[in-house]
Amino acid sequence: MTEHRKPNAASAAVLLDSTIHGGNDASRRNTAAPGEPGLVCDAPTVPLRDDMFVPPVNPLPPLDGLQLHMVGIRGRGLRPLAIVARHLGAQIDGCDLYGDIAHPELVAAGITVGAGHAVEHVGGRHVVTSSAVPRELPEVAAALAAGRLHHRADLLAAVMAARVSVGVTGSHGKGTVAALIAAALFQHGDDPLAIIGAPVRNFGGSVQLGSGPLVAEVDDSDGSLSRISADVGVLTNSWFDHPIFGRSLTENRRDISVFLENTPIDGHVILGRQKELRPMARRAQATVLVLGRDFEGRTHSVSRSGEVVEVTDLDGSCFDIEVNILAGNLADDVAMAFMALRSIGLSGEQAAVALSALTGISRRVELVGEAAGVCVYDDLGKHPESLSAVIREIRKRTSGRLHVVFEPFLHADLLRWRTRWIEVLAQADSVIVLPVELRQSFPVPRRAPLDWAAALAERLINAETRLEAADVVSQIARSGDSVLIAGCVDDLDEVAPWVLERL
Repeated sequence: MTEHRKPNAASAAVLLDSTIHGGNDASRRNTAAPGEPGLVCDAPTVPLRDDMFVPPVNPLPPLDGLQLHMVGIRGRGLRPLAIVARHLGAQIDGCDLYGDIAHPELVAAGITVGAGHAVEHVGGRHVVTSSAVPRELPEVAAALAAGRLHHRADLLAAVMAARVSVGVTGSHGKGTVAALIAAALFQHGDDPLAIIGAPVRNFGGSVQLGSGPLVAEVDDSDGSLSRISADVGVLTNSWFDHPIFGRSLTENRRDISVFLENTPIDGHVILGRQKELRPMARRAQATVLVLGRDFEGRTHSVSRSGEVVEVTDLDGSCFDIEVNILAGNLADDVAMAFMALRSIGLSGEQAAVALSALTGISRRVELVGEAAGVCVYDDLGKHPESLSAVIREIRKRTSGRLHVVFEPFLHADLLRWRTRWIEVLAQADSVIVLPVELRQSFPVPRRAPLDWAAALAERLINAETRLEAADVVSQIARSGDSVLIAGCVDDLDEVAPWVLERL
């Protein structure tokens, strides 16, 4: 078993730098100028849209015994953090806009969710929130006045400070890479503490409560990742994303650069293949390793539910890794996960064997089942580039036609990417389009036109309800075809089983 302790696991840096780089490769190590801080914790200098609020930087005290109240605790950003903070000794309760509706993961952790909002929820507690929560809420206003209001990034920073940590960020793919790393560490016997943005089949949920190294998705949407330092920082890719937040790609990339700069000098920064990523790591103090330059991942062969990936290590050694999941850029994801494992001390052989452990991630190119010779997949479909990659992966595995059921998430997404969405969806043989998700909590100042997908022409079938979409796609699919359900709405996963029933 590999041992992982704070401060940073210098032995891993020595392993990579001395045995592979020869101990001193200046081209791959960027050192901060004299007097520059090793950790930069600046809040975004450009504000979010007016109805969003990122609390000022406010580091939390040690978590053991700390009383925390979490506003919006049922959300996918705060819920896993609440469970992990409790595991680390904090006393946790929370409230939510949905009232006191229990969530299974919170119930299992023994965390109480209160109904409604009230200043009495604060008491002497520190309050943690996300940028999706209005500043006018009584708990938020009271905690801000008392100096005890914290963004969820402040809590994640406190969690990561206690462990050797791997933080994975990027526009898409970060959940797959983080889950690959966490499942591999679990398989290897390192008992990881993992915070993943989607339920992982190996762990039965979005968290794994262990005593070993921490693996976490790090959200890049609101700039708060600039508060966080990881011993290994992984950046999968970077596209313009989250138009609802009102931030530009330049602003987003600036804050990712700070996250990478925060990586300690004996740590590692791992970059994906996209050429625009390299300037973002220019000021990094740590060793910078780039996919396609320093290491490589290529698809060796594919199966219906996975593939064999050939990974080339820093010294030229090659490993064939059999993975039983799908992803939009699976070979790249596996290679980055491999290098993250190498950076925290696993050998190439150990990493290659352990990376076969992951059995599935909810709504991440998930093969839900097969009926009447038709394979039915489900995916988040959160961004045009990620959906395009997913469609390419499924095309590799089907001899027949591909039918996509697509539910757009936000009007802002369609207004920003309408042309690109149409180009991506046109890669399918037929596209069943549902109305834009209307249960969003954000205001909708502008709406996309109802006929936004008309350019799909003969490929397009409009459906008013999910049941109607399931009926339509099950009628047109034939043996040998594939069906993909795509949309960034958590409960869209109900559609794939309906399709399988009808088939």
